[in-house]
Amino acid sequence: MSPATTESRLGPLQLDALREVANIGAGHAATALSQMTSRRIMISIPDLGIRRRAEVRYLTPDATADVVLVEVQMLGDLTGKTLLIFPLAGAKELAGLLTMRAPGVGELTPLEQSAIQEVGNILASAYLNALSDMIGGVLMPTPPIIEAGAAGVLIDTAALRGPGSDPVLAINTHFIMDEADVEGTFVVLPTHESLERILQALRV
Repeated sequence: MSPATTESRLGPLQLDALREVANIGAGHAATALSQMTSRRIMISIPDLGIRRRAEVRYLTPDATADVVLVEVQMLGDLTGKTLLIFPLAGAKELAGLLTMRAPGVGELTPLEQSAIQEVGNILASAYLNALSDMIGGVLMPTPPIIEAGAAGVLIDTAALRGPGSDPVLAINTHFIMDEADVEGTFVVLPTHESLERILQALRV
C-alpha cells in the first residue's frame, strides 16, 4: 500500500476518532501524573496531524536546536513505537515542575532524565490503553529510552529506525501546571500491519 493510498483513507471522521483516542489517553496520563506528584496537571491536545515518516524531523522549526526524545516500543496486538519530543528547555522546565526542583542549565541531570522518562512512559501507556480499547486488543509498552541531541538528526534517526508505517500520527501535546505550559509532540509510529488494523477499526 502506498503512502498516498493510506493518507486518502484517513478522512475527517477517522481523524476525529484518532483525536478522541488521543484526548482520552491525555486525560488518563494527566490523572496518573497528578496522582504521582500530588499536583494538578492538565494535558491538552490542541492539534493532531498526519505526517510522512520522513518528515517527522520537521516537527521542530530548528533542526539544530537541542531536544529530548523518549522512545517507547509497543508490543502486543499492535506493534510499532511512540516518540515524545520536547525542546531541551521545555523538558528541563517540566522536569523541574514534576520534581519540585529548580531546573539547572546544560544537559539533563539524572533526576531530570528520570522524570521525563516517566512522563513518556505514562503518556505512551495511557495512549496505548485508549488505542487497545478501540481495537479490542492488548497493547504493552516497553521501558522508555531517553535521548538528547540536535533535533534534525535525533528525530530523523528515531523515526526511521526499525519497521514502521507511512504516514504517522503527530499529536501536539501541552502539559499545563502551575501556570506553566510546556509544549511537546507525541508521535505514534505503528508498523504497516498495525496501521491496517487501526484503519479497519476506524470504519466510522
